[in-house]
Amino acid sequence: MPKANRLCRSRDFRRVRQVGATVREPLVVLTAAPGLAAATRIGFVVSRKLGGAVARNRVRRRLRVACASRLAAISPARDVVVVARSAARDVSYQVIDAAVGAALAKAGVLAGPSPQADGTCETRSSS
Repeated sequence: MPKANRLCRSRDFRRVRQVGATVREPLVVLTAAPGLAAATRIGFVVSRKLGGAVARNRVRRRLRVACASRLAAISPARDVVVVARSAARDVSYQVIDAAVGAALAKAGVLAGPSPQADGTCETRSSS
Protein backbone atom coordinates (compact mmCIF):
# COMPACT_ATOMS: atom_id res chain seq x y z
CA MET A 1 0.00 0.00 0.00
CA PRO A 2 1.45 3.42 -0.88
CA LYS A 3 2.78 5.50 2.01
CA ALA A 4 0.22 8.25 1.32
CA ASN A 5 -2.54 5.73 2.07
CA ARG A 6 -1.19 4.53 5.42
CA LEU A 7 -2.43 5.72 8.77
CA CYS A 8 0.66 5.72 11.00
CA ARG A 9 0.50 8.15 13.91
CA SER A 10 -1.10 7.12 17.18
CA ARG A 11 -2.91 10.46 17.42
CA ASP A 12 -4.55 9.75 14.05
CA PHE A 13 -5.65 6.29 15.26
CA ARG A 14 -7.06 7.92 18.44
CA ARG A 15 -8.94 10.58 16.45
CA VAL A 16 -10.52 8.03 14.12
CA ARG A 17 -11.55 5.82 17.04
CA GLN A 18 -13.08 8.79 18.91
CA VAL A 19 -14.99 10.52 16.10
CA GLY A 20 -15.53 7.71 13.62
CA ALA A 21 -18.42 5.35 13.06
CA THR A 22 -17.70 1.75 14.06
CA VAL A 23 -18.88 -1.41 12.30
CA ARG A 24 -18.41 -4.80 13.96
CA GLU A 25 -18.01 -8.01 11.98
CA PRO A 26 -17.06 -11.46 13.35
CA LEU A 27 -13.49 -11.12 12.02
CA VAL A 28 -12.84 -7.35 12.04
CA VAL A 29 -13.93 -4.14 13.68
CA LEU A 30 -13.78 -1.21 11.27
CA THR A 31 -13.93 2.46 12.25
CA ALA A 32 -14.17 5.17 9.59
CA ALA A 33 -13.99 8.94 9.98
CA PRO A 34 -13.59 11.94 7.68
CA GLY A 35 -9.92 12.28 6.87
CA LEU A 36 -7.60 15.21 7.40
CA ALA A 37 -5.61 14.42 4.25
CA ALA A 38 -6.84 14.39 0.65
CA ALA A 39 -5.99 10.71 0.27
CA THR A 40 -7.78 7.80 1.92
CA ARG A 41 -5.63 6.43 4.75
CA ILE A 42 -5.98 3.00 6.34
CA GLY A 43 -4.41 1.73 9.56
CA PHE A 44 -4.36 -1.77 11.04
CA VAL A 45 -4.42 -2.98 14.63
CA VAL A 46 -3.47 -6.60 15.27
CA SER A 47 -3.21 -7.38 18.97
CA ARG A 48 -0.94 -9.91 20.65
CA LYS A 49 -4.13 -11.75 21.61
CA LEU A 50 -4.02 -13.21 18.09
CA GLY A 51 -0.83 -15.09 18.83
CA GLY A 52 2.85 -14.85 18.05
CA ALA A 53 4.53 -12.57 15.56
CA VAL A 54 4.09 -14.98 12.66
CA ALA A 55 0.32 -15.25 13.18
CA ARG A 56 -0.09 -11.49 13.71
CA ASN A 57 1.92 -10.62 10.61
CA ARG A 58 -0.02 -13.13 8.51
CA VAL A 59 -3.32 -11.54 9.57
CA ARG A 60 -1.92 -8.04 9.02
CA ARG A 61 -0.73 -8.94 5.49
CA ARG A 62 -4.12 -10.42 4.62
CA LEU A 63 -5.94 -7.33 5.92
CA ARG A 64 -3.58 -5.04 4.03
CA VAL A 65 -4.16 -6.86 0.73
CA ALA A 66 -7.94 -6.95 1.27
CA CYS A 67 -8.00 -3.18 1.85
CA ALA A 68 -5.50 -2.35 -0.90
CA SER A 69 -7.65 -4.15 -3.47
CA ARG A 70 -10.56 -1.86 -2.53
CA LEU A 71 -8.58 1.35 -2.12
CA ALA A 72 -9.85 2.88 -5.36
CA ALA A 73 -13.46 2.15 -4.35
CA ILE A 74 -13.21 3.92 -0.97
CA SER A 75 -14.43 7.51 -0.87
CA PRO A 76 -11.57 10.03 -0.93
CA ALA A 77 -10.44 11.82 2.23
CA ARG A 78 -11.46 9.04 4.63
CA ASP A 79 -9.43 7.60 7.50
CA VAL A 80 -10.15 3.96 8.31
CA VAL A 81 -8.89 1.80 11.19
CA VAL A 82 -9.25 -1.97 10.85
CA VAL A 83 -8.90 -4.01 14.05
CA ALA A 84 -8.44 -7.77 13.68
CA ARG A 85 -10.42 -10.04 15.97
CA SER A 86 -9.08 -13.34 17.31
CA ALA A 87 -11.13 -15.40 14.85
CA ALA A 88 -9.22 -13.84 11.92
CA ARG A 89 -6.18 -15.93 12.82
CA ASP A 90 -7.82 -19.22 11.81
CA VAL A 91 -9.50 -18.35 8.49
CA SER A 92 -8.35 -18.09 4.89
CA TYR A 93 -7.66 -14.91 2.96
CA GLN A 94 -10.95 -15.23 1.04
CA VAL A 95 -12.96 -15.15 4.28
CA ILE A 96 -11.03 -12.14 5.59
CA ASP A 97 -11.45 -10.40 2.24
CA ALA A 98 -15.22 -10.93 2.36
CA ALA A 99 -15.39 -9.66 5.96
CA VAL A 100 -13.43 -6.51 5.10
CA GLY A 101 -15.67 -5.89 2.08
CA ALA A 102 -18.81 -6.31 4.17
CA ALA A 103 -17.48 -3.99 6.88
CA LEU A 104 -16.53 -1.29 4.35
CA ALA A 105 -19.97 -1.52 2.76
CA LYS A 106 -21.74 -1.32 6.15
CA ALA A 107 -19.61 1.67 7.13
CA GLY A 108 -20.71 3.44 3.96
CA VAL A 109 -17.21 4.38 2.82
CA LEU A 110 -17.37 2.75 -0.60
CA ALA A 111 -17.80 5.37 -3.31
CA GLY A 112 -19.54 3.07 -5.80
CA PRO A 113 -23.05 1.67 -5.71
CA SER A 114 -24.05 0.19 -2.37
CA PRO A 115 -25.65 -3.28 -2.35
CA GLN A 116 -29.18 -3.63 -1.03
CA ALA A 117 -30.56 -6.54 0.99
CA ASP A 118 -32.39 -7.85 -2.09
CA GLY A 119 -29.17 -7.93 -4.16
CA THR A 120 -29.86 -4.83 -6.24
CA CYS A 121 -27.63 -1.78 -6.16
CA GLU A 122 -28.50 1.80 -5.46
CA THR A 123 -26.27 4.68 -6.47
CA ARG A 124 -25.61 7.43 -4.00
CA SER A 125 -26.13 11.00 -4.97
CA SER A 126 -23.46 13.42 -3.81
CA SER A 127 -25.65 16.23 -2.52
